[in-house]
Amino acid sequence: MRASRQAQKQTGEILKPLRSRTHNAAPHRFSEFLGVEKNGVSGRPTSTLYDTKVVLSTGEFNLRPQSHQDLPEMIEFERDPILMKYFGGVVTPERATLRFNLARWHYHAFGYTVFTALRRPKNQFAGFAGLSHLNFDFSSEHTELIVCLTKPNWDHHIAMDLSKSLLNYAFKKLGKKAVYMRFEKRNYPAWKAVVRDFEFTDVPETLYRTFNNRTYELLRITPELLTR
Repeated sequence: MRASRQAQKQTGEILKPLRSRTHNAAPHRFSEFLGVEKNGVSGRPTSTLYDTKVVLSTGEFNLRPQSHQDLPEMIEFERDPILMKYFGGVVTPERATLRFNLARWHYHAFGYTVFTALRRPKNQFAGFAGLSHLNFDFSSEHTELIVCLTKPNWDHHIAMDLSKSLLNYAFKKLGKKAVYMRFEKRNYPAWKAVVRDFEFTDVPETLYRTFNNRTYELLRITPELLTR
């Protein structure tokens, strides 16, 4: 019975790309957010707008909302073909700046985002990690786990511990019912390595979706899978 259930989950389901919609449809419109940042004037509370306090601390990292001092690091990060190999490829400085602004706005609008990761104890820039709407599509009800670290922080165990901390943050702090882990589809399924490394209690449900002409394997992680 267990083998049959595993085979069914491994096969997964091919889903159509998510329906796109303008960023202005989400709370506190993105265009207005950029105007607030530029002009410093708003009728809404702005306490989270410039908030860069540490949100989550792990054994190796401090995670905080992105600040303007992170923008040059982000642009450089997203121009590196090795770092961006599994994240859609390199992007222009303009595109990187858009992503930067989206991440800041996402925290302002929804209370969580892709944070800047700072390596402890010196708080050195180490990349980005956090949570977002799946593929930054705000019409999606799904939440995605994102971990993108710089080369000096490419350590399997460090990345796994950081991911576990973010999953617990999503389930216990944010009350998420499920979080998706995304991997570019390859000849071998990602779930095998993930189940082994995270010591999940069962095989996660597997879905497939296409973004920007690339097919990804999505693993649906629920709190029950972390109870071991």
